[in-house]
Amino acid sequence: MKIGLDLDGVVANSLPHVIKVLDRSFPQKFAQGDHFDLARYYGVPREEIGRVITERAEEVFGEAEMVAGAAAGIAWLEKNGYEMIYVTARKAGREEEVTRAWLEGHGLDPRRLFCVSGGPKAEVALAENVEVFVDDFLSNAGQIAAVGVPVLLLDAFYNRTEKELPLVTRCKDWGDIRRAVAALTKDKD
Repeated sequence: MKIGLDLDGVVANSLPHVIKVLDRSFPQKFAQGDHFDLARYYGVPREEIGRVITERAEEVFGEAEMVAGAAAGIAWLEKNGYEMIYVTARKAGREEEVTRAWLEGHGLDPRRLFCVSGGPKAEVALAENVEVFVDDFLSNAGQIAAVGVPVLLLDAFYNRTEKELPLVTRCKDWGDIRRAVAALTKDKD
């Protein structure tokens, strides 16, 4: 089984670094709410957010720790014969270089990285024959599920909704992800 893994919020805990960099770059400071529109929080255009993040890619992405349980979860997946690819909205170029170094530094295969530069991850999921995808962003989960790929949605403050999406299963942590993958595999037998 091939599994697609998002990076930010699933494998890499980059949000604290994004917030730190943006808080230092703009007068408005981040205040957690029920949405995750950074341009709205900081009162600047999306392009400006993207520019700052790319300029400070080493600090934003290179210094991120792994999400709790991700290292053990990925090791379990590999041990049990699952193939993984990493699909991220990060941009090609500088962000991709930093990301490849980060993956390698954490013992993950940088050759399995796909940077979609904010584009649809569903296209990569289909082209790479991904059988299950793990993401933390609700819109990504919906788009990927819409092409028939089951999604495990890692719970976060910015993806909570009362709306249920077909083929999307909410997971509270990497333990839930491992159990869900195991259950999906049994269903395929």
